[in-house]
Amino acid sequence: YRIARVNLVVSTTQFPSTFVAQPYFECDDYINATDIDNDGFDYFDIDTFFTNNIINTFPVSQQPFLGVTYYENYNDAELVINPITDINNYRNIVAGGNSIWARVDSQLNNDPGCKGIQELQLIVNPIPEVNLGVNFTLCVDPINGTGSQVVDATPSNSGTFSYVWSTDISGLDLSSETNAQYTISQEGTYHVLVTNTSTGCENTDSITATYSSEPATFEASVTTEPFEAGLSTIVGIASGGFGTYEYSLDLINWQLSPQFNNIPNGNHTIYVRDIQGCGILSVTNLIAITYPNFFTPNGDGYNDTWNISNLPQDYNAKLYIFDRYGKLIKQISPNGNGWNGTYNGEILPSSDYWFTLEYTINNEQKEFKSHFSLKR
Repeated sequence: YRIARVNLVVSTTQFPSTFVAQPYFECDDYINATDIDNDGFDYFDIDTFFTNNIINTFPVSQQPFLGVTYYENYNDAELVINPITDINNYRNIVAGGNSIWARVDSQLNNDPGCKGIQELQLIVNPIPEVNLGVNFTLCVDPINGTGSQVVDATPSNSGTFSYVWSTDISGLDLSSETNAQYTISQEGTYHVLVTNTSTGCENTDSITATYSSEPATFEASVTTEPFEAGLSTIVGIASGGFGTYEYSLDLINWQLSPQFNNIPNGNHTIYVRDIQGCGILSVTNLIAITYPNFFTPNGDGYNDTWNISNLPQDYNAKLYIFDRYGKLIKQISPNGNGWNGTYNGEILPSSDYWFTLEYTINNEQKEFKSHFSLKR
């Protein structure tokens, strides 16, 4: 007989029954344009999160000889094919997360081929979907500047959330604000940090409010004296308020200047509004009264007749036209077609002609006289 010495090696690679695989959670943050927030995909450092925890579940004497590899399905782990190569930056392959499998092998030279395989969970938790809205204009009282608007940070996705508000406004402390809604009453930029209290995932949003208002007062007048030759000018004066203003005579065409030139006869209204949409004021009954100082009855369609048109109806105006010698040439109505430069069908020559305008204001009869030119 012969006696020999045999070494017995025990390889411990089977996961113990007490091992509990904790899920690995990541928050679905924005990474780049191809990995946006809440798309269901994120990156996992599975080596850092799992490897040491797995090895530490085995006897201390075996730990130096164990190796851990990871796979996307059980069959690959069983056959030791297609291992996950980027174990420090693994992107899940199923939206919302997926399982991976850890395989533990002994690295001893005389390893008998034992192994352990364990399923692990990767879970992508959504971040709060917060949208405070677009930056806005806070319309305030034009005199004292008071005004407010509520903004709401409640996420559109479900969950239980906490809120932390802050602002860039010097001296305004929002540390005590913990509600989803906040009432903005000062212009400036506001921030909110929203945290899902169950997952710890958080998101932020900001919004900027700026002051504006209509003017505190608005006045306007026709600066052209009544019955001046040519056309009138209307000027508005906006005072006070917190806005930038623009002006109009028709609510269609707006301009930054409060002065309007070449205004025809008639009753006009001038409007002023805040360019941010915080109000509009107007001044009505601006009566422009001027007369043309010449006309050219040559049949070209421009200035072919003379009249003082668009006078207020309650003026009950009448116009009398005379030649230079005081002869009555024509009586016309301001509401009519005007004078075409003829007398009894005969064409009158180029010259100065005189007129008398009779009208009534506040039941008082008035009269205005002047002259104009006929040019051929």
